[in-house]
Amino acid sequence: MFKEYIRYWENKYNDTFKTIDYRNKQDSWYNYKLKIEFEHKTRYENRFFSPLILLQYNHFSLRRSCYNCNFRKGNSPSDIELGDFWNVDLVNKEIYNKNGVSCVIIKSDKGAQLFNKILNNIKLTQVSEKDLLKVNKSYDNFCMDKEKRDNFFNEFINSTDRINIIKKYTNYSFKQKFIIKKNLLVLKLKNK
Repeated sequence: MFKEYIRYWENKYNDTFKTIDYRNKQDSWYNYKLKIEFEHKTRYENRFFSPLILLQYNHFSLRRSCYNCNFRKGNSPSDIELGDFWNVDLVNKEIYNKNGVSCVIIKSDKGAQLFNKILNNIKLTQVSEKDLLKVNKSYDNFCMDKEKRDNFFNEFINSTDRINIIKKYTNYSFKQKFIIKKNLLVLKLKNK
């Protein structure tokens, strides 16, 4: 999918792909963009409209293992778990930062020792597991769109026009686009 998408833009721009940044925070962490650099041009796609990101958001491009993840609910054997703390402002407005907030879960003594080494370099606020789960549903739940994912891949693999299949599965109605753009304006006014 990724290669097909990049090839599409290379042909459209008559340019050569260089790099991609899935989370370019030029505007803000909350309103990040997909940034694709070519030799002579740079393309930005808002995360709410980028086909590559929407395929992920809608669970079409996830690996099969994501639908049966053994590491949900803290079952990872890691010493520390890290992630974006999306919607942190719904839990504690004071710790929101437009450049991003990370969630850190310490899971072992070794993890605590490692984490303690960086305490002087970070701003730390403790939140309850209940608050974390309230705004980060994916920590506790499985992706549930396996059938939609299989339909997408069946169409994608068997199509001679794969870009149109990507567009089909990531296209919004006029009403949906309007609501997203309105919400983006609200976020911008709130300086998110």
